[in-house]
Amino acid sequence: GVGFGAQKNSTAININNTAPTTPSLVSPGNNSFLAVRNITLTWNNSTDFDNDKISYYVIVSNMSDFSVTNFTNVSVAEISPNSKTGFGNFSDGAYYWRVLANDSSANSSFSLASSFVIDNTVPLIFNDGTLPNNTFKNQYNIFVNVTIIETNVANITYALFNNSAVNDTYLVSIIRFNGTITTNFNFTNLPSNLGYYYNVTVVDNASNSNTTEIRLLTLDNTTPTAFNLTNPSDGKRTTDSAPFFDWQDTNDTNFANYTLQID
Repeated sequence: GVGFGAQKNSTAININNTAPTTPSLVSPGNNSFLAVRNITLTWNNSTDFDNDKISYYVIVSNMSDFSVTNFTNVSVAEISPNSKTGFGNFSDGAYYWRVLANDSSANSSFSLASSFVIDNTVPLIFNDGTLPNNTFKNQYNIFVNVTIIETNVANITYALFNNSAVNDTYLVSIIRFNGTITTNFNFTNLPSNLGYYYNVTVVDNASNSNTTEIRLLTLDNTTPTAFNLTNPSDGKRTTDSAPFFDWQDTNDTNFANYTLQID
């Protein structure tokens, strides 16, 4: 007879896993300036074509090549519509961050890195080379000069107020940072015989600001009105060793003093 031995059939099955797509960063936006100590990082969720559960790996560094890790979260659960994680106690400075997705079997590529600057330092500004408060000058201009100590200047506002520190803004010049910090401004061709209040405000990229004191400068180009001497009369002879001198009053809004000269 013919004998048949036992036969076995086998089938190989390959299960391929597809890595999640690369996440894209949402906020803070690239090159943001933030006046905070705690920050929430947000990104668009990845897609996993195998419908695997996704988690995220987040890294924050103060080095653009991520050679130093300042903050990290190795397993951030995905939430809808955007995943996020928070970190705290940032010191002032520039930081870079990126995210990758993981489905427990494969990682996506890291997202493109994004940067932000933490800046909680109020700019410093000082009046230098500017006339003292309550000064009177015979001129038609006001020159304002300041010293500014700030790394991330956004703009500097030179404000001039006509006769009031809070109302009647006369002139405002906003100078935006373009690589050079402008620390002086000359208000010219000003109407005379008026008092002008002025100050300077500096704002940085994180919206921190500081303002100088308000100073008053009065422009006075009017000569006091002429007046006559009344006593003693012209050519009078006297034996009085302490004669009394008298004269008419002058008319001047910003009168300061009389000077009596005897030859």
